[in-house]
Amino acid sequence: MGSLAVGVRPSRKLSVDLGVHAYAQFSKSTTGPSARFHGATNGNSAFLGTEVSLAGAWRPGKKTKVEFGVGHFNPGPAYIDQTPATRVYLRMTATF
Repeated sequence: MGSLAVGVRPSRKLSVDLGVHAYAQFSKSTTGPSARFHGATNGNSAFLGTEVSLAGAWRPGKKTKVEFGVGHFNPGPAYIDQTPATRVYLRMTATF
């Protein structure tokens, strides 16, 4: 995996990161990562694909944090299923 990312922190309570990631196996294989719903690889390539992600966190108080993110994955030639995948998440943490 190779990544290039940049992060900004416009205030003490907010941070945002933008990243580009590239995924590959060490060698061509018909068994690949199973994180995708149809994650079967074809054995013709070691390149799994690329992803662009945006993630951030907002800390309204010392004991609370809200994290958010979105990522878009474009499968490489190693995958049989060439359907792109997008994920979105929102998580809140409170410490008592």
